[in-house]
Amino acid sequence: MLVPATDLKVLQDHSAKLVEASASLETWHASSFGNFIQFANRDTLSELREYWTQYKVSDAAGKFDISIRGGLSARSKALGDGSYTHGVRSAGPFCIEAINAVGHTYRKYWETGVASGDSGSLARLGAGQKGLANPMFAVSSAPSGQFVVHYGTDPLLGFHLASTFGNLRSETQSSLNVIGERLVQAAKDQFYDWCQNYKLLVDHQRVQLQL
Repeated sequence: MLVPATDLKVLQDHSAKLVEASASLETWHASSFGNFIQFANRDTLSELREYWTQYKVSDAAGKFDISIRGGLSARSKALGDGSYTHGVRSAGPFCIEAINAVGHTYRKYWETGVASGDSGSLARLGAGQKGLANPMFAVSSAPSGQFVVHYGTDPLLGFHLASTFGNLRSETQSSLNVIGERLVQAAKDQFYDWCQNYKLLVDHQRVQLQL
């Protein structure tokens, strides 16, 4: 939920391109995005354009920042030292071995605002490891400024983590941070591969999304 200033700039710059391309269905279809993303009607495009506009001009140091940090703090306090095992499904056959690690990474995510709170991601947030609010978690159809991110949100749930646990013989409290960093890296590697394959399909005009 928190990102470095450089990442926020990338999001805002790309959102500006989306806003420019989405002035109408005609301009969208004529843009490079129109080659692989099609909209069924103007209402859908217009609604998405409102979100992109807010991403583009997001006041990351203002209301979004207050909302995100307040939500993180409240959820982190509510978690305490409880056991949270919903992430074990991502570990497949190693679900038992993963119990402590996934609970640890889930708590660290809500404590720090970055995936598993690993040292590398925290360092990239910049001075004080504070970072900036990611507007994609702050902008929604809810009343302005209201934090509505689901309490079960875990950035590692959508990835296959079994390989990370495959060579681990034991899992102790002292090693949970190291395991967390491995989980994050595995997720990043998979996400990168997915993006590269999707880009390849787009380049060869073999995929088109209908919204």
